[in-house]
Amino acid sequence: MKRLILILIITLSFQSWTIADDIRDFEIEGMSIGDSALDFFSKSELNNAHEIHNYKNKKYRYYFLGYDKSKTYEYLQITVKPSDKNFIIHGIDGHIFYETNINDCYKEMRKVKKEIDNVFTTSGKEDEGNHPSISNSTFKRIFYRFEEGAAELVCYDMSKKSKQIDRFAVTIKNKKLLYFLTYEAYN
Repeated sequence: MKRLILILIITLSFQSWTIADDIRDFEIEGMSIGDSALDFFSKSELNNAHEIHNYKNKKYRYYFLGYDKSKTYEYLQITVKPSDKNFIIHGIDGHIFYETNINDCYKEMRKVKKEIDNVFTTSGKEDEGNHPSISNSTFKRIFYRFEEGAAELVCYDMSKKSKQIDRFAVTIKNKKLLYFLTYEAYN
């Protein structure tokens, strides 16, 4: 886990976080908002993702898949518009799973927050609540808002009944996807 944090810190250190005013300046595994998912995955890989989810009204779709070239994350979640033949990325999440103790996730989130707070000029806002679509599951997160989108660190404490594993995610989303997820996707 220390190696993971070191990789994340080094990655963050070499990016222009303090002068970035565009969410497209941020990267997860070399991918940015506005890139084509097809630059990183074939259509076959996307269509055979571990999970494919269409949000309400099929306005957005995410692909939850492994990425052989990943240096940090076990899985990536790539969000695109289903009607977009170019598969332009609107959101990217990197996931790391915690099978034994959610407190390990919270410790990692705190460590990463501390390092990011030394680099970002924007302060992260902390909150917690119920998972929007999985009963009896909760989240704790640190949310960084930017003019064109947001980044967040989040730990998901998943219900045993859901048969999903607790996880830590680092996410970036553009403003339109963020609005959709906040006000439309789960209403």
